Amino acid sequence: MTENDFWQLVSRSQAAQDEQSLVAALTQALSALDNQQLAEFDRHFSTQMRRAYTWPIWGAAQGKSVNVF
Repeated sequence: MTENDFWQLVSRSQAAQDEQSLVAALTQALSALDNQQLAEFDRHFSTQMRRAYTWPIWGAAQGKSVNVF
């Protein structure tokens, strides 16, 4: 699974797609993957989660500006 494949799975298929529909589509797609593909998905997911653990992202999530310099 490439990073592009990962983003295709976790991205909304249309701008108005609600969370429940997105979760259902992701669940269906993941259930069709073999163990190797699931491991690759997990690797990409873990990479993106680590990238999200930064002060600017946490500040944005809390609605605050965080000066990291």
